[in-house]
Amino acid sequence: MRASKDGLVIDATMKSIVGLRSDVYELCMTDKAKRDNSYWTQRLEKDGYGNLLDRIDQDEITVYRATQLAGYRKTGPKSPAAKLAYHWERASHAERKRFVRNHLTDVNRVGREVLAEVRAEQAQKPSE
Repeated sequence: MRASKDGLVIDATMKSIVGLRSDVYELCMTDKAKRDNSYWTQRLEKDGYGNLLDRIDQDEITVYRATQLAGYRKTGPKSPAAKLAYHWERASHAERKRFVRNHLTDVNRVGREVLAEVRAEQAQKPSE
């Protein structure tokens, strides 16, 4: 694929070269598609999810939830540990620091428990 921007020819195979990746992306993504509820309901209808549309009409579920059930969107983390990991990865340093400060007692208790478990596991291993 070859694309041109301001007279500069960019080869898509070269997109990994620093500086060209953003130019290729801009060329490929010029028009941002609108993804509102009307788009999603039309897509659900087109793809044969009438049962989900009926549930939306009966106010059982939202359009967002219907798109999750249809597989168009990720449903997110399931367990509390997965939720913590998900949000911890996305938190800034200041947010992480504030969280640890606010939950220091619990964090220290869990840290001591984990350290004791690791030491017990190491003590059970035969020495090499």
